[in-house]
Amino acid sequence: MLYFAYNSHILRTEFHNRIQGHYAGKAVLENYELIFNKPILNDKIYALANISASNSKGKKVEGVLYEVEAEDADLLSGFLGGYKPQTTQIVNEHGETETVTLFISNRTKSGLLPNEQELELMIRGAKENKLSSAYIQQLQALQSKAKPPCPENS
Repeated sequence: MLYFAYNSHILRTEFHNRIQGHYAGKAVLENYELIFNKPILNDKIYALANISASNSKGKKVEGVLYEVEAEDADLLSGFLGGYKPQTTQIVNEHGETETVTLFISNRTKSGLLPNEQELELMIRGAKENKLSSAYIQQLQALQSKAKPPCPENS
């Protein structure tokens, strides 16, 4: 199975700490948008990364590809609880269209902030894999939203 990672799994060590698989390059998922709307259990403020095709025409999600054996694909589903596997088309770093499996959560809630830990892993992974500078800047811009506001000094 060819797995498209857009979440913290774009950091290779984060992926390999959980699943056996081989890095297969960078890719772009067109007409999707990265959002943080997958609620974290018992957390009413922060959310994990997710993607949506809704109102996303012309937008892109960058990520990485891993070749994963069938038995490890089941493990991947377990680690990505609350996400459902879907098959779609991506464009790899060579400009070729490939069929991949990715995971999208249907259990969503709007108005949540990005989980700071996951966002930091995503930024590190984006840099490690040399995703576009525009995409890295997009992720970095989300960091200010991930930190709770500091109370003002009186």
